[in-house]
Amino acid sequence: MTDDMFPVYCRYCRAQIAAGARNCPRCGKTQGLQPSSPPPSIAQPARPAPNAGGPAASAVPPGTAACPYCKVSITPGDYFCRACGKALAAGLTDPARAAAAAAYGTAGLLSVLLCFPPGGIILGIVALAKGARGLGLASILAGAAMMALMALLYAAALGRILSAIPALAPLRDLAP
Repeated sequence: MTDDMFPVYCRYCRAQIAAGARNCPRCGKTQGLQPSSPPPSIAQPARPAPNAGGPAASAVPPGTAACPYCKVSITPGDYFCRACGKALAAGLTDPARAAAAAAYGTAGLLSVLLCFPPGGIILGIVALAKGARGLGLASILAGAAMMALMALLYAAALGRILSAIPALAPLRDLAP
């Protein structure tokens, strides 16, 4: 039986990965316990010879791509290095973190719709901190607008209550 018969999937994003990969090439997460020696499918970074005066020999075959950080060969289409886990392109974000940020923003909007605007503001701030700008700002603004609307409605209701009860006539002047 070979390793090709049993595919290996990332524990976090469920992308198919190489059997000995330390990090997922899609999400960059470490895959847990690894054997003491790396599998032969992952090339080791080149080490200069002690007496060599020139640049180190490349561990990556000519014509293939290499990680800019650890110089291990990479597969086209990888977002993160399988060996060191660093992002291979600028601006990449962790998909799990982006999903959590979107969940906080969505929960904030739902909180506002369920007439609990402070929850919407708090969850919107958390969504902003985690990177979901659109949902975070929408949740915060919706929460603030709902709180202002509720304050106006409560003030109007208080005025009607005070005017309906004759015993509370002295308090009518205090109502907004």
